[in-house]
Amino acid sequence: MKDGTSSPYQFHPALLIAFFFAFGILFYRHTDVDFSVIAAVAASAAIILYYVDAWMRGALILSLLCGVVAIFAHDSRTLSQNHISRLAMDGKNSAVVEVLYTEAVRPRTARYVVKTISLNGVATDGEARLVIRKGEIKFTPLPGDVIALFDVKFRKPRGFRNVGGFDYENYLNERDIYGDYFSSSKSRMVKVAEAPNLFRNVEAIKNTMRATLTSKNPEVTALSWAILIGDDGLVTPEQRTDFSRAGTAHILSVSGLHVGFIAAACYFAAKLVMFLIAYFFKYRWGSAGSPMRVGAFFALVAAAF
Repeated sequence: MKDGTSSPYQFHPALLIAFFFAFGILFYRHTDVDFSVIAAVAASAAIILYYVDAWMRGALILSLLCGVVAIFAHDSRTLSQNHISRLAMDGKNSAVVEVLYTEAVRPRTARYVVKTISLNGVATDGEARLVIRKGEIKFTPLPGDVIALFDVKFRKPRGFRNVGGFDYENYLNERDIYGDYFSSSKSRMVKVAEAPNLFRNVEAIKNTMRATLTSKNPEVTALSWAILIGDDGLVTPEQRTDFSRAGTAHILSVSGLHVGFIAAACYFAAKLVMFLIAYFFKYRWGSAGSPMRVGAFFALVAAAF
């Protein structure tokens, strides 16, 4: 609303704050983003600022500044003296790592993002990727597994193969990944403990789905994994080219389709829980002296979802 007139648009404050926070990140990283994207986001922000109330305008500008400060703090942070990027040397190493999540499962390898606990007997920190070839480990790593690695090759990321193009080293560093562990036939990997991890059960379900969706036809398996669980590790370059030419390449990775699956499941689960609660207490609330308050409570819950 501006100058006492009603706005033709309705904006949700939480979504606007998230939008301006993201705009602050893009603004700080403008050199890494296409100019047309920055221009489109800036134009949208200007339109929003024109129509919202004065107090909201201040809140949105503050959220934009918070985005700038957050990404500045991330880029300016200093690594510890025992960070993996300082201690690790290219070549054979021994390490103790904790699995954070599975990054990709491919026909011959599986790749995991791990947190390094110690390296060659020295306590350290920092994240890296663990690349394991099929058949070189007797168990399937899950988030939270603490694994002792012996005789694994460590390699720091380099960008010299793509001079003047995509900065792969910077891309990994922005994800807080500072190297890769590679297993070999001479490597040993032993699970020594399990640390608490919220995604452990989720990853176990995904592994079960991978096994269930595996077909004799590798192309069917690749498409099933990509479309249903967002794992495009088995998709071949030929399949990517075909889907890209058809304008449907987005379904081979995590996209709106998968977000829709999750949103629909959460929505119907929440509705089911609300129904069960209402059914269980129907007689008690039906005889209560203030049914209006009960109705208002459920109206707020429904509005929140």
